[in-house]
Amino acid sequence: MDFLVILASLFILSAFTRPITILLHELGHALPAMYLTKQDSTIFVGSYGDEKFCIKVQLFKLEIFIRYNPIKWGGGMCKVHGDNFFALHTFIYVLCGPLISLAIAIIFFYLTFYFDLHGFIKLLCVFFLGSAIIDFIGNLLPREIDLENSGKVYSDGYVLKEIIRVKKFVDKYNRAVDLFHEGNYIKAATIFHKFILQGFLSEDLYRFGVVSHMLINDFRTANVLRNNFLEKYSPNVEDKENFDLIDLYIKSPTSNFDTKLIRIPYTNSKKSPTGASL
Repeated sequence: MDFLVILASLFILSAFTRPITILLHELGHALPAMYLTKQDSTIFVGSYGDEKFCIKVQLFKLEIFIRYNPIKWGGGMCKVHGDNFFALHTFIYVLCGPLISLAIAIIFFYLTFYFDLHGFIKLLCVFFLGSAIIDFIGNLLPREIDLENSGKVYSDGYVLKEIIRVKKFVDKYNRAVDLFHEGNYIKAATIFHKFILQGFLSEDLYRFGVVSHMLINDFRTANVLRNNFLEKYSPNVEDKENFDLIDLYIKSPTSNFDTKLIRIPYTNSKKSPTGASL
């Protein structure tokens, strides 16, 4: 009997502390996001975006959905409406969630171990401390979370890692574009091709990859990149002219080839190849 009472008490304490620390964590995302992006935000407590079986709270531009049944809880999520945000803004509001959890953990660590609190209050502080640690570590670990509807969401650590990875890519991409315009086609072609093999895909990246290989007479690689491009994107007029030149050269590789016929892709080297602001 005593065991059941203890078990029920632990469940009640967990059911009380978990929604509070999750809510504070998600507010750590939502409030900075709303300030930086000027967009509405939606918070989910107990699910990853499921609005069913939830209590809905509307606070100005912030929506909060709290799941009724704590037994079926699956964490939490913050959704920022809109797109094409500055990468720095995204990095800041994604990082703020774990920082709030860390701050909560530090506060309750001090309350637990540095103050002479009553037994129940100390136990409650321990639960808040444990819940905040779970939020902090669980969200900073880079991971993909599979949903019941076959979709996916990503942890804060995963998103932060991807932002850093893409930022490094954009810097190197812009350098490769500069090399291309300086006439260093061999080095530019190597960088563009490497990016594509690493999974960084965009129309401009493929265009520069194709054209830079054409300019160094590597039509075999240019043809492979052209075929990959056609599987993913629709060619414009300049693309079609370049692709016709590839077909012409492949049919008659010994013929003289005038590089002046190649149409050079245009892009703003200060932007990412996808056009996103960074």
